[in-house]
Amino acid sequence: MMVGLSKRIDYKALNRYIIGMNTSLTLDHVLLEASRCLKDILNYQLFAFAVQDGERLDVWIDPRIYQEPLSRIVEGDFGSSPPRQQIHFFADDGQEQGDPATFHEGRLLSRVIMDTGGVARLYVLPQRRMMPYHDEILDTIVKTLGVALNNCLNIKRLESDAALDPLTGCYNRREFDRLIEHHIGGAHRHGKALSLIMFDVDHLSLIHISEP
Repeated sequence: MMVGLSKRIDYKALNRYIIGMNTSLTLDHVLLEASRCLKDILNYQLFAFAVQDGERLDVWIDPRIYQEPLSRIVEGDFGSSPPRQQIHFFADDGQEQGDPATFHEGRLLSRVIMDTGGVARLYVLPQRRMMPYHDEILDTIVKTLGVALNNCLNIKRLESDAALDPLTGCYNRREFDRLIEHHIGGAHRHGKALSLIMFDVDHLSLIHISEP
């Protein structure tokens, strides 16, 4: 009886958060909704998500005190020579940076995210006792994350294609004007000086532009 009631409550929460994940336009917000969902259902001790896009590996961790041990696990899962890691934390996690925490790796659940055009993994360390139907809930969240992540990456690539010159890889004039206006506005708001350095470079197409 109690299991049936808990199952109905958990699936009701799942449906609510799935709507939020599907209507989110940024990966940060998609993952925030996923983390809130799993917090409500499994009362997780640790939530993390890692996605590799080209030479960049982005990792979201909650709470941040597990950054050190989780980073080692991510490195092992993504190969002996993983790309450069970029660590993210949720803005409302309410956690201060303290001493690194440890956990029993055998209790950490890991799921591969499909349909992303890249490599991604979800990590969860539940504090609540896992019931058989919780695996179904995790599978649903994983499938939803795959679709949402694919949409976010496609939007990101379309925005990048619209902002960059295809020959040189530099920002085009429209994006340059937008960034200038953004930084001028920021300088005015914060009362700070703003400098601009411009180069007139011949044969720019022959110069290889690499990301930092």
